[in-house]
Amino acid sequence: MITLTTLTGADEPSVDDVANSLSKLVVKGDKVGVRLQDAFEKGLPHEKVKIVLDMRQSGQAYHAGKILNRYLAEAGIAGVSGKWVDQILKSSK
Repeated sequence: MITLTTLTGADEPSVDDVANSLSKLVVKGDKVGVRLQDAFEKGLPHEKVKIVLDMRQSGQAYHAGKILNRYLAEAGIAGVSGKWVDQILKSSK
């Protein structure tokens, strides 16, 4: 059944919603948040970023990381190293 929200897309996350969620994670010093923000800035669609965010929020952090790695590979986006993430977090404090 098609609903009004389906037609208007009101139930879908916007690019701004995803960007705001990511910036909050980075401010908190969340390493996966930094990886997600980097992927988002390199072109990973916001819908896929939202899926990973939702999985993490529902307690599925391990699977969210696996999904993120798969999405990065599919999009041809190089993931960032742990060392680089640590440098980003240090510079943001």
